[in-house]
Amino acid sequence: MLRARNRPAEPVLPGRAARAELERRRVALARRAGPVVDLADLVGSELVGALAPGTTVVGVLALAGSDDPATLLDRVVAVLPPDGRVALLEPLRRAGAAGRLQALTAPGVRRAAGLHPDHPVPSLVRAAGLVIASIERFTMPTPVVPLRPFVQLEAIPAPSAVAR
Repeated sequence: MLRARNRPAEPVLPGRAARAELERRRVALARRAGPVVDLADLVGSELVGALAPGTTVVGVLALAGSDDPATLLDRVVAVLPPDGRVALLEPLRRAGAAGRLQALTAPGVRRAAGLHPDHPVPSLVRAAGLVIASIERFTMPTPVVPLRPFVQLEAIPAPSAVAR
């Protein structure tokens, strides 16, 4: 299991508008052709064998809720079919001084909301052997400043990962 013991079961995003926007995007991500698997359902389960061809693994706040997002992504890539996709909706670490300030406030956000707002999501995705096919950075309407920068991305297995 990749969750910390003292963390809420479901990470929460403060603010009604933010929760509505998160749900709207979650529904849009789930409307995919082919099988869709929620990344949260894979956390803590035994990942044995590959997922069905054409499967899209959808993660909403899954990496932010994990203490070890790199291992989580590695586990997903290990079972992702060659024609599979990973769709993520996650808080995004800002660049430069804003990112350093965000890192300073991250422990408080972790305790209050159970989220890591400072994971470098695109870098983690690439390091896991995925190629980002589309990416959108946007501002989430939440009253908690470190949780405002978000990213929605889709990634596919890199050609070298498919050859395994």
